[in-house]
Amino acid sequence: TEEVTGGEATGSSVSTRAPLIEAASYPTMRGDLGFQDTGHLSAGGMPYQSGNQDLQTEIQLLRQMLADANEEKTIQVAIVRDEVAEKQEQVQELTRQKSELEALLREARSKLDSCDEEKEVERD
Repeated sequence: TEEVTGGEATGSSVSTRAPLIEAASYPTMRGDLGFQDTGHLSAGGMPYQSGNQDLQTEIQLLRQMLADANEEKTIQVAIVRDEVAEKQEQVQELTRQKSELEALLREARSKLDSCDEEKEVERD
């Protein structure tokens, strides 16, 4: 089982992954953040005082969302790297086994050829 701790993936096989961050779990519009319209607008159309605080809160939320997304990406990259390393090991092991089997096959064919030659000599 794959475990993810401290932003790094460990383990040899992957059966579970870090949960993906649901976009729906983050508020996406200013109204979703719980901001209230006080009805007092500045010349630019923004509410006085609370509007500035609201924007600061929204900026903090967006920064946190970005940090969370970056952390998730880092974890996913670590998991993929582990998977690639595991596949490379499997390829190396299968290549080694193939070489061994080819050597055994050559040896068996050589013995078979020797037996065939001996039988031909005995017939003559």
